[in-house]
Amino acid sequence: VAATHTYGTSRIEALYILEITLNMKTVAVTDEVVSLTNKSGKKRVINKSETVLALEKQQKMIDEFQKWVWKDEKRKERLEIIFENNFSCVRRRIFDGSFLDFPTMSNAIELYPYQKNAVARILFSPNTLLAHDVGSGKTYIMIAAGMELKRMGLSEKNLYVVPNNIVGQWRDIFKTMYPSANLLCIEPKNFTPDKRESVLEKIRDEVYDGVIMAYSCFEQIPVSKDYYVQELTELKEKIDKLAKDSKKVTAKLKKKQEAISKRLSELVVALEVEEPIYFDELGITRLFVDEAHNFKNVPIETKADKVLGISATGSKKCQVMLDKVNIVQKQNNG
Repeated sequence: VAATHTYGTSRIEALYILEITLNMKTVAVTDEVVSLTNKSGKKRVINKSETVLALEKQQKMIDEFQKWVWKDEKRKERLEIIFENNFSCVRRRIFDGSFLDFPTMSNAIELYPYQKNAVARILFSPNTLLAHDVGSGKTYIMIAAGMELKRMGLSEKNLYVVPNNIVGQWRDIFKTMYPSANLLCIEPKNFTPDKRESVLEKIRDEVYDGVIMAYSCFEQIPVSKDYYVQELTELKEKIDKLAKDSKKVTAKLKKKQEAISKRLSELVVALEVEEPIYFDELGITRLFVDEAHNFKNVPIETKADKVLGISATGSKKCQVMLDKVNIVQKQNNG
């Protein structure tokens, strides 16, 4: 009764649900149906009602475990000590930007305290996500932070990547805040193939207070083959090290090992079309991405499947953005 009714169903028993849960996989009940497209003439489809029932049983099992785990005093004390040592010793840092006076900013602009705090966070942290509500002035925060980083000598070259339709809006706000700022604005119309090399040379060789670039232009800047070879080599070394441990070798790991070796071999022998300038040669020291949620679909290593918002493959656009972010981080101590 416990296996097939209390914590399981007639289609999927409790121990199997427990095994799936412990391995962080997704519970799903499937039926075999006739298929005219498959060679076998059959395919498996998810049985929604049975899967919902199984998920309810899984949640019931999790709830029971959470009650049970705290009942034994010795176990409770041991878990509390582990938690205290690992997590309770860390306090979230509160950033206070009240000391900032922005000497090069226009006197007509006055930032709100929360905007100053956000600027302080960008100055003191290697990476920051601005998750304020729409209309709260994130553009002002990014511009002010970039100019302060440059004024303090913490950044030499700031690149702002923004949606195509608001490059002009960004330029206007930048000029309102810093009227004397030397800007380079790059839109699709001035980043055509015949102009691309000269624009990239300007970014690489000349000094600007800010480079504002449209999404589509940013996506057209290639990453060098050398970067990918180095990244794949490092990844291959990590996987080869894992593969030596017999306890960690799985079919998935072997498959990944083979795929990376193949990709590396292809890259090494590939006849690369020489680009005049690659992204890794531009010398970007800080990267600001406006509307960053447009690049959230990066590939994630996970056993869980069929989870909304999580993809093991991701999209090429988002992967390339991640590669460029990694380049800036590697070249600037994180």
